[in-house]
Amino acid sequence: MPSAPTTTGPTPLLFWASAAIGALGLWSPGARGRRPVAWAFVIALLPIAFVGLVQLIPLAPATVATISPATDQFLREYDVAYQFAATTGAADYRHPLSIKPAGTWLALAALGSLGLLLVGTARALGHRSLRTLASGLVFVGFLVALVGIVQSGLYMHDPNPTLKVYGFWETINKDTYPFGPFVNRNHFAGWMLLALPVAIAYFCALVARGMRGVRPTFRDRLLWFSSSEASRVILVGLAVLVMGLSLVLTLSRSGTSCFLLALAISGWFVIRRQAAGSRRHISLAYVATVAVFSVGWAGLDAVMERFSNAPTDFWSRFEVWKDAWTMFLAFPWLGSGLNTFGTATVLYQSSLFQTHHVEAHNDYVPASEHDPDKSKRGRYRIADPFVRFWFRHVRRGWNRLETGQVDGVLRDVEADLDRLAAAAYEDLCRQLVEAGGLGPRRWSRVGRWWNRSDEMDVVGFADDGGLLAGEAKWSSRPVGVNVLDELRAKVERSGLAANARDVTFALFSRSGFTAALLTSSRARKDLVLVERLTPKSLRE
Repeated sequence: MPSAPTTTGPTPLLFWASAAIGALGLWSPGARGRRPVAWAFVIALLPIAFVGLVQLIPLAPATVATISPATDQFLREYDVAYQFAATTGAADYRHPLSIKPAGTWLALAALGSLGLLLVGTARALGHRSLRTLASGLVFVGFLVALVGIVQSGLYMHDPNPTLKVYGFWETINKDTYPFGPFVNRNHFAGWMLLALPVAIAYFCALVARGMRGVRPTFRDRLLWFSSSEASRVILVGLAVLVMGLSLVLTLSRSGTSCFLLALAISGWFVIRRQAAGSRRHISLAYVATVAVFSVGWAGLDAVMERFSNAPTDFWSRFEVWKDAWTMFLAFPWLGSGLNTFGTATVLYQSSLFQTHHVEAHNDYVPASEHDPDKSKRGRYRIADPFVRFWFRHVRRGWNRLETGQVDGVLRDVEADLDRLAAAAYEDLCRQLVEAGGLGPRRWSRVGRWWNRSDEMDVVGFADDGGLLAGEAKWSSRPVGVNVLDELRAKVERSGLAANARDVTFALFSRSGFTAALLTSSRARKDLVLVERLTPKSLRE
C-alpha cells in the first residue's frame, strides 16, 4: 500500500504553513475588496492532481503490466520485491503505477499546499493590497540584489573564493555557485526574473499616475521632479536598475536571455497602454536604460564570453533532454509518477554516467557530525559497490557489450580496478572498526572525515572520550612512517583532538608496513597496524 512520505525537517512545516495562509485568504470572513477565485487556475491544477492520485492507487503486478508495460519492466529491474511478486504471482502484493510512491506523495503535497497558497493570496489581495505588495516586492528585491552585488564584488578578484551564502553559510553541494541568499546563481536569476516585471510595471504606473495633470511644459515637468511622487518614482527606478544589474552579474545565460526578453515585452506593453506621448517616451527610455545599464555595468565582454560557451554546454544538456523524451515516450499516458525523474534515470540515463548518483545518503557526512540529518557537509555517493561498478563500466559500455566488444570494456575495468577495490577496502576497514576488530575498546560513529583540505578514511569515537583516526591504503607498496606523520598532522589541523581524552592511530595496509614503521609501533601504545582483513575479524 502506498503511504505518505515521512519527510523530516522543515518541508512539512512549509507545506502546512502555505496551506494555512492560503485557506485564510480564501475563507476569512469580513474582508472587503476581495477578488473572485481564480477558477481557471484551479481547473488547470486539478488534472495534475488527479493523475498524481491515480499514480498512487495500489495495483497487482499483472494490472500494472496491462496498464503501463514500461512501469512493469522498470520495476522488475529496479524493485526486488516487485520482481519476486510478479514472478511468483503473489496474490497480496500491490504496487502503484508510480515507480517511487514516496516522491509522488511529496509532489502532491507541494502541489496542493502551494496551489492553495497562490489561489488564496490572489483572492485576498485587493487593489490597494496589490500596490502595497508591489512596493514591498521592490524593496525586498533591492535588498536581495545588493547582497548579490556585494558578494559578486568580493569574489570577483579572488582566485580561490570561498563560496558561502551570506559569507558564512556553506552549502551541502560543493560544486554549486551561491549568489546572494540563493545556493545557485540560476535560482537567484529565476527569482529576480519574477520580481523585475512587477517592479517595472510598478514604475510605469507611478510615472503615469504622477504625471497626470502635469502640463507639457519644461517648467512644470521640472517642478514635478521636486514633488513626493517624483521622489518615489526615482527611488523605484533606482531599485529596478540595481535588480537588473544583479541579475546580469549572475552570468546566468538563461536568466540574462529571459531578462532581455522580459524588457522587450514590457516595452511593448508600455507602447500599448501609455496614451500620452511624454509618459510613453519616459517609460520606453527607462526600459532601454535598464537593459543598457545592466549589461554594460556587468561587462559586455564577460556576458559575451559566458554565452560563447553555450554550444558546448548545450550538447551535454541535450543528452539529458533526450533521455527525458525517451521516458515520455515510454510512459505516455500516466507517466512514471510525479517527482520520479531521478529514479527513472537509474535505467533510462544513456550518457554522462559519471554525474549520475543513485542514492543520496543523509548519513554520508563527516563522522564528527553529531546530527547527520542537519549537516551541511554531506556528499552524494552510490552506496552499493556492485551498483558503483555497474554504472561505471557496464552501463557506460553497454553499446560495446551489445556489439561484442567485450575486450575493450575489460581493459577499462582492469585499468580502474585498483580505484574500485580501494573504495571497497576502505568500507571494509570501517566495518572492522565497528565490529570491534581493533581490540577491547568499542568505537561508535565510525565513518570518514573531511574538510576542504584534508580527508581521513577512518574516524571513530569511544564512549570514554577517545578518538580513533586511521588511513586505509590499497597500495602495492608497504606503508611507511610518512603516512603516520601525515595522519597525525591531519588530526592536529582538524581540531578533533582538542576535546578528545586520547587519540589512537590506525593504519590499514594491503601490502604490509616498512621495517621502520614496525619498529616504531613496538614502542607506541597509541598505534594499531592492520594488514589482513579476514571474515572472522569482520564478523560482528
